[in-house]
This record gives sequence, structure tokens and C-alpha cells, in this order.
Amino acid sequence: MLAIPINRQDATTLSDKYESVPYFALLDQETGAFNVVSNKLQDKSVEFLKSLGVDATITYSDKEDISQSLTNQEITLYTAKHQYLTIEEIFIKFEQNTLNKI
Repeated sequence: MLAIPINRQDATTLSDKYESVPYFALLDQETGAFNVVSNKLQDKSVEFLKSLGVDATITYSDKEDISQSLTNQEITLYTAKHQYLTIEEIFIKFEQNTLNKI
């Protein structure tokens, strides 16, 4: 499952924030289906995502300070390289193996 930070529950575009983001879209990498969950532990997003079974996530920037925390939790990190990608675009890039892995 790939966690995508979003700013609103009905958003479909990647947020430029990560740790303080209020929601995550949880994308099934096989089907493209997703559901949105409230980020209940905004100050501990990585631990929250791990508890949901997330194995990958994406950030807007490649300069996020969360990479070590993600590595410790065995969560793969991708970056959108400063692009406001939609959930659909992220799914397509994942399928094509063209997401930028950090």
C-alpha cells in the first residue's frame, strides 16, 4: 500500500507537506483503488502509516527529513520532484516503474 499525503479529505493531488498533513490517500498499488484516512498522529506520521500496513509513500520534495524514519520502519520512499501529481498519475507512474525512489 502506498501512502499519499493530501491536504483535504476530498483532495486528489499530492500535498507539498508531509509530517503535518491532515490526510493520507492509501493507494492499492495493484488495483489503483484508494481510500482516505485522517492522519491521527500528525507528529508521528511514519509510525501511524506503519500501523496501517503501508510499505511505500511519496513526498512532494526529495528534501524531506523523514527518510531515516521511513528506512527504520522499512517503508520505501518516493519523490514527486516538486510536481503536484494526482493520485491517478502516481498510480500510473508506479505501474510503469517511473516513480523516483529515494
